[in-house]
Amino acid sequence: MLRLACGVLPEVCAEGRLLLVQADAKRLPVPPGRFDVVFSNSILHHIDDTASLWREIKRAAAPGALVFLRDLTRPSSAEEAYLLVEKHAEGESALLKEEFRRSLLAAYTPAEVEEQLLEAGLDSFTVLQVTDRHLDIVGRVPS
Repeated sequence: MLRLACGVLPEVCAEGRLLLVQADAKRLPVPPGRFDVVFSNSILHHIDDTASLWREIKRAAAPGALVFLRDLTRPSSAEEAYLLVEKHAEGESALLKEEFRRSLLAAYTPAEVEEQLLEAGLDSFTVLQVTDRHLDIVGRVPS
């Protein structure tokens, strides 16, 4: 994915204006305040120790940096997860459907994410459920 990104934006990568890093999101190999933008898609539901993720975002982002995460949101029941899988993964393999179902059930609710942000000192961030299966977390790192 990183090679594809630089293939689409070669001049930005060559000039060093875009830093693409393959690393553990809880321990990034960058100095404090390195990023003006933190963008992530579908990582939160893979992390049990979310406090480490939020702490690392605060460390690696510059004061005032824009943070945008999109992730799955956990449905209210296993039955609802099943229905979402059937709706959005119709025609996919049984393996992909099962992985999608597991990801939905591993995801956090908006209320749980709001609690994580409160504990991390990022309670100015906004958590929005934007689809029947996605939530967005948006904010600026405090100065």
